[in-house]
Amino acid sequence: MLARLSRIGAQRHPQRPPRTLRIGVGSALSSLWLARRIPELLGRLETFDVELLETSGDEAPLPEAIDATIHWVSAAKVQASPTQRILFREDVFPVCHPSLIDRRAPQSLGDLARLGLLHKQTSVNYDGGPEWSWATWFRVFAEQASFAGEALARCARFTNIGTVLAAAMEGAGVALGRSLLVHDAIGDGRLVRPLSSSYTIPSSKVHVCLWHPEPANAEAVAAVVDWLTEAGRRTVEDIGSTPRDPVGAANAVLAE
Repeated sequence: MLARLSRIGAQRHPQRPPRTLRIGVGSALSSLWLARRIPELLGRLETFDVELLETSGDEAPLPEAIDATIHWVSAAKVQASPTQRILFREDVFPVCHPSLIDRRAPQSLGDLARLGLLHKQTSVNYDGGPEWSWATWFRVFAEQASFAGEALARCARFTNIGTVLAAAMEGAGVALGRSLLVHDAIGDGRLVRPLSSSYTIPSSKVHVCLWHPEPANAEAVAAVVDWLTEAGRRTVEDIGSTPRDPVGAANAVLAE
């Protein structure tokens, strides 16, 4: 399999290996979701190899050197086209390490604030959506706590969602996660959902796959797009059916 997965994260490829598809994907989606599913993707492609190139995931033009890329864009602006398919839309919700809630399940955002909040702080020119702000969560769910202001002011901030979730997996606090990025960690017991599923906000952005008009490897590109659509849908549906007993899930993991 390693021979078929040519390279991950390379930025420049002066020569394209034969029968190789280059796919652009953001680092968090690649490491937290796609990496585990590489064997399945290669099985779908049969005789093609895969080369994953790390991209920003924003709405940058598709380079000629990349066959297809996954963008994360505003749901209000995107639509399907002959060279673009909407893949999946995720939910955003709090997650934390099981050890933080092994005795008593939090009942509110205020309870979570006592455990420590981890923030994804976007750059000035990048809009990830209001759902990534803890202040938005307190406002949407109409929860006011005397310590909320202090909890929101004193916190750890990260510019990369992958780093936020890594900190949450180490028990550093409670993070806001997206369906695909936390699915495997929840399944493995590295993360749990500390609150009920009612504490969920749909992501204001969606993943889309873009490709060139009349691509040279049209059948292989179509196979990748179909697989991404199916695998993403399965993941989103599966995380929607996970148990909602936070303490029970936490204790089960810690007992192993």
